[in-house]
Amino acid sequence: MEKNKARLKILIIHNYTEGFATGGEANVFQDESNLLESNGHKVRKLFVTNSEGIDSSFLEKIKFFISSPWSNYGYSIVKKELKQFKPDIVHVHNFFFILSPKIFLAIWKEKIPVVVTLHNYRLVVPCSQMIYKGKPCDICLGKNPWRILIRRCYRNSFFASLFRYRFYFLSQKKHNWWKYIDRFIALTENGKSILIKGGLPSSKIIVKQNFIEDPKPQNIKIGHGALYIGTLTVEKGIKELIHEWQSINYPLKVIGAGELRRELTELNKNENISFLGVVPREQVIKELEDCAFIVMPSICQESFGLVNIEALSMGKPVLASWNGGMRDIIQDGENGYFIDINQFGDLKKKINHLIKNPTLLKEMGQNARSSYLLKYTSQINYELLINIYTQTIDTYENN
Repeated sequence: MEKNKARLKILIIHNYTEGFATGGEANVFQDESNLLESNGHKVRKLFVTNSEGIDSSFLEKIKFFISSPWSNYGYSIVKKELKQFKPDIVHVHNFFFILSPKIFLAIWKEKIPVVVTLHNYRLVVPCSQMIYKGKPCDICLGKNPWRILIRRCYRNSFFASLFRYRFYFLSQKKHNWWKYIDRFIALTENGKSILIKGGLPSSKIIVKQNFIEDPKPQNIKIGHGALYIGTLTVEKGIKELIHEWQSINYPLKVIGAGELRRELTELNKNENISFLGVVPREQVIKELEDCAFIVMPSICQESFGLVNIEALSMGKPVLASWNGGMRDIIQDGENGYFIDINQFGDLKKKINHLIKNPTLLKEMGQNARSSYLLKYTSQINYELLINIYTQTIDTYENN
C-alpha cells in the first residue's frame, strides 16, 4: 500500500443541502478535496444539490419524496462515475436526500472500499439536530423514532418530520445499507459515543477532526467585543443569546442570516448588539482578529463547529455550550469557557470575569492558538485522512 499511499485515485461525493452554499460540511468537502490534490492525489468530485427537488414542480416533489430512501437516480449517476473514474477508494460526505443510501450499493457492487464522514447524526436519529422544543433530546437514539411524527420534531412540521422518518426507517430497516460501509469517520470522541449509542458498530468508527488552513496571524492581540458567527436559527441558541445580552454592557457583533433575523431584531433593545448579516470571508477574518472572544451558544448536539477552530486559529477564546463536539474542542478555563445558555446570568458572569482580567484573556488567547496548532492544521489532518484511506484499503483487500 506504500505505492498507493503516494498517489491514490479518490472519488469524493457530496450532496449539498440547498444550492451550492458554503459553510460546514460543504467547506470540509471542498477543503479536503483541495488538500488531497495539493498532496499529489488524483481527486474526482461528484456533487448534487437538494435544490433539484426543492425547486421542482409539485409532481417532481412527490417523485423525490417517494424515491428518496432508495433512489435509482443517485445509484445510476454514482455507478456511471465509478465505471469511468475507477477510484481506489470513495469518500462520501453527504447523501441526503437526492443521492440516497442506494449509492453505497453501487459502490459495493463495484468492489471499491468506501469511507463516510458523519457531519451530523442523521444515520442514528432522523431529527439530526437532536433538539425538541428548544432543549437537547436523545429520546429516540437507538430506538424506533416514531415520536418525531407525534411531536413534529423537525421544524414543528408533520410533513417535514414524516419525510425524515420515512427516509430513516425505510433506508435502514428495509435495506440495511450500513453493511456496505467500510469505515465511518466521526468528528469527535463525543460524536463517536452518540453514534455507537445509536447503533453503529464501534469497530467501524474512527475519529478525525476537521481542519482549516492556518491564517497565520501576525500577533495574538487582545481585541474588544464579542462575536457570534452562525445561522440565526433555533438550534444555534441565538435567541437565548440575544435575550441574555440585553443586560450585558459590552459589544456583540452577530454575523449570519436565518429565519430568526426579524424576531431577533425586534427582541433587541441593546445598542451594543450589531447585526452584520452575511459578510465576505475577508471580513469574517477581520472581525475575528479584532474581537476579544467568540460565543457559541448552541442548544443542539453540534457535531463539530468549524467556527470554533477558526477562532482558535486566530488566538481567540471560545465561550461555548457544553453540547456535542464542542466539549472535545474547548478546554474549560484554558482556551475558553463552557456556558449554560439556559441558566440566566451564567454567560454574563463569565464575560465580566474575562473583560476584567486582560492577563487571563491574553493567556487564553495563546492557549487557543496552541490548541489549533496541536490538532487542527491541514498537515495533521492530511496525515490522519490518508492513514484512514490506506488502512481501509488494506483491510478491504485482506478480507
